[in-house]
Amino acid sequence: MKKLLFTLLLAAAGLSAWAEDLYLVGGALSVGWNKENLRATVMIETGTNTHIYEWTGYINSGGTFKILRQTNIWDRGYNAPGEETTLSSTPSAVWARNNSSDPDKQWKVSTSGVYKITFDQEDMTIKAESATLTATVPTYTDGYYQIGSADDLVNFADAINKGVLSPNVKAKLIDNIDMDGRTDFAPICWAEGIKFTGEFDGQGKSITNLNLDYGTTFGYAALIGFATDGAEVKNVIVSGSVKGLKRVAGIVGMASGGGTITLTNVINMVDVDATGNDGQQNAAGLVGCGDGTAISAMNCANMGEIKNSGYTSGTGQCAAFAGWTSSGTTFTNCWNIGDIYNMEDDKSLYRNEGAVTATDCYDANGADFYTQGTKIARASVASGKLCYKLGHGTTPATWTQTIGTDSYPIPFDTQSTVNEVVPNVSYSNLTIFDDDDDDKVQISKKAELIQFSKEVNAGNEALNAVLTADIDMSEENSHTPIGTETYKYIGTFNGQGHTVNLRINKPDDRYQGLFGIVTDGVYIEKVIVKGSVTGYSFVGGIVGGTNGGSSNVKQTNIWYCGNEATITAKNANGGGIIGVNMNADASIILTNCYNKGNVTSKLQGGALSGWLGDGKSSVRNCYNIGIVKDDDGETISHAFARNNGNTYFTNCYYTESSGTDNSSEIRNNGQPTEVADAAVASGLLCAKLGYGFRQNLGSDTYPNFAFDHGFVNQISEAGYSTQYNIHSDVTIPGGVEAFAGVINGENLSLVSIPSKIKAGEPVVLKGAAGLYNFMPTTGAASAASNNLLGSDGSVTGDPTIYALAKIGEPAAIGFYPTQSSYKIPEGRAYLEIAGGGVKGFTFLFDDDATGINSLTPALSEGEGVVYNLAGQRISKMQKGINIVNGRKVLY
Repeated sequence: MKKLLFTLLLAAAGLSAWAEDLYLVGGALSVGWNKENLRATVMIETGTNTHIYEWTGYINSGGTFKILRQTNIWDRGYNAPGEETTLSSTPSAVWARNNSSDPDKQWKVSTSGVYKITFDQEDMTIKAESATLTATVPTYTDGYYQIGSADDLVNFADAINKGVLSPNVKAKLIDNIDMDGRTDFAPICWAEGIKFTGEFDGQGKSITNLNLDYGTTFGYAALIGFATDGAEVKNVIVSGSVKGLKRVAGIVGMASGGGTITLTNVINMVDVDATGNDGQQNAAGLVGCGDGTAISAMNCANMGEIKNSGYTSGTGQCAAFAGWTSSGTTFTNCWNIGDIYNMEDDKSLYRNEGAVTATDCYDANGADFYTQGTKIARASVASGKLCYKLGHGTTPATWTQTIGTDSYPIPFDTQSTVNEVVPNVSYSNLTIFDDDDDDKVQISKKAELIQFSKEVNAGNEALNAVLTADIDMSEENSHTPIGTETYKYIGTFNGQGHTVNLRINKPDDRYQGLFGIVTDGVYIEKVIVKGSVTGYSFVGGIVGGTNGGSSNVKQTNIWYCGNEATITAKNANGGGIIGVNMNADASIILTNCYNKGNVTSKLQGGALSGWLGDGKSSVRNCYNIGIVKDDDGETISHAFARNNGNTYFTNCYYTESSGTDNSSEIRNNGQPTEVADAAVASGLLCAKLGYGFRQNLGSDTYPNFAFDHGFVNQISEAGYSTQYNIHSDVTIPGGVEAFAGVINGENLSLVSIPSKIKAGEPVVLKGAAGLYNFMPTTGAASAASNNLLGSDGSVTGDPTIYALAKIGEPAAIGFYPTQSSYKIPEGRAYLEIAGGGVKGFTFLFDDDATGINSLTPALSEGEGVVYNLAGQRISKMQKGINIVNGRKVLY
């Protein structure tokens, strides 16, 4: 008689102390059972013939072992399919017929133990003999089994499933584990009679490539097959793919038997697929089914795709957190971004919602028909917004995320804390700038600028920032431009006069510069770029380009910015400040900007911009001293700021040697003015530009934004000028007098101001013709009374607006009404007379006499008491300073 010997390992859940019934468990896999369908194919030799017999088994809820009918099982014809197979009587107490009405052959183990099963193929009998169970157990230290490899995890599950270890054990991951290619792993506690009640602590580690495929034969596929009251899983991220008949999940397949299981700081990234269609699929990211056992989940997430591929009708019972829950279940600070298919009534997060209390749970899937949890945009996961929402109000924050590096928040303290900069708008890991307006972050070093760029490019396009130091990014390609086609920068960036030294060399990439892509609503100010920037197209020192706009509803504002870097566009649209206004969509406002760097662009290069577009854009108080060339080294003329002829230019200058005049392109809205090269170092250019620029005469070779340097003013040959400086108090240089102006009827009394002029105080200056430095200071007092007003460059002339000029024959210096075509330059003083009509003033503006003074007409005798500076009463006004009605008056 030929016999086939094969072993099925059957164990009680913890042997007799754990449960009355015995089950076929995952340990059987090590002795011939294929885990995909628990099928054993055996070869039996009978003489010269070889027969293949296939036996398929599984455990049902009654704790039985089934021998299923297969076409080739009864090959020898000893028994027809469905007929009863007898058991040997040795040992008689082990086996008992369980269900005589079942057409399959079904047997139940009645005595605790582990057994070796022998099948006698000639008389078709099965007998069981006691067997010794062995398993490899991971290292045990300080009360925890240490799991540091794929082998450790396989052995840990195998030891519990064989009964060598109790399901009430504790385990820790001591390293990240990759299960790729491991087909020998069976879920921990892969039988209902052996339910996990212990602790599994991932310690912030991950299990990757947890891949289980049980097809349509067996269910409960998960990291842990069965769990019950007391089980705890925490601090772990699991990824991979799990497929099984029913009650499948990334973490726990089935929670039953009463009580509560706890999941804390768990992220499921496993794609889950239930293959059945019997109405009990229960597929989910965290727990497939909680039947009589509650789930307590805090700081958990599902990122996996959940589906029921066997779905044909009814509901697939799929959800992100739990395919079914029991009364008392709680989900706190949990979120989902995975796609959920085959849901029941759009219950995307959990089923049996009447049994659930959900607090601060979010669904970032983006599907409008998902009805559970607070909706939050998908982009909020990468931007840090979700992380902040989840951790808000907790100390320390439970969820952390290094924005731009982590694409999703982590429920551990290993990453960076996320701060809300502008409520519901922008989020950052950087320090919030401490001033009166706390809606910006501080950048003081290279790492922080790199992080800022990452945060903007991860979705915080409206993040505001302030530079508090110069930044050296001269290591090649250490800087990634701020703003992308997806997230165009739209925030406020204040460089506070600091420099950023770049070395970008990306000849194949578009949109290169300190900023990559911006759009209308952005405000970039007071930053200077040095070094070099090379790209393919759309290359600028400050901004590579705009992409999209709002049709003049808002503007792209670039103020007080300078480029000193060498700019190279291998293809097109290189510019010192901005490379391109794509499709001319944006309304670009360049104010108080300069370009000193040389620009090389194969096509369409410009000193300030390679393309500004049409009349939406304007350039004011800007200058260029750089040379613009094509890639053959030929100078590109008419390239101050390329446009279609309708860009507005106000008070802009270029040097004779730069040749970048734009004059042939400007038709209606002004044009830049050429100045001699010598005007740059002398301070004359700085004086013409107004008080956005500074220059220490004799030491600075060009106008700049250095806060501690002096403002430059020119007093004309007429001996007068005006000044309106909002930036700081200034000292009055030697040889210059400063006056406030007080209206007295049709007269303007000039009231002397002592050694300092208060910031924002419009004044008249008197002195010998020349250029003067007004150095920043503090402690100046405001004039007691002053009717002079200061211009920010937007004051338009009309009969009520009076500028001071030299008029008439003989020429008199005074305030005279202006014409509508004239604007009071930025940084100059003027008068506004309601209704106008003051006689004797006619508009005439001489650019060489930008400063003007008032002349008080002679008084007839008896029209007022007049004194000279010695205090002597005189009969009429004399040339110079007089005292009239207690005030100093210049005549």
